[in-house]
Amino acid sequence: MQESYETSEIDTILSTGQFQVKTWHSNNKNVNQSDEERPDFLGHKWIKVLDKISFKKSEIVADLTNLSKRGCLICHTNVGSHGARSTMHH
Repeated sequence: MQESYETSEIDTILSTGQFQVKTWHSNNKNVNQSDEERPDFLGHKWIKVLDKISFKKSEIVADLTNLSKRGCLICHTNVGSHGARSTMHH
């Protein structure tokens, strides 16, 4: 796949610090270099076409040693009411 001007310029800048991007994942077809529909993103799955991050409820386990009402509300908000899976908008 042909590299876009944006990724080429970023790759050039990153290479000066010895950083190399292996594959560009994007929901922009001009930037995307992968056919993978749900790549890993910081340990979660990114659904490119929906631009959402998917994760399992079991991955949102709160530290119960300092449990507070505010902490419970935040955890509940993050999990939502979507059953075993929830999504976060990017």
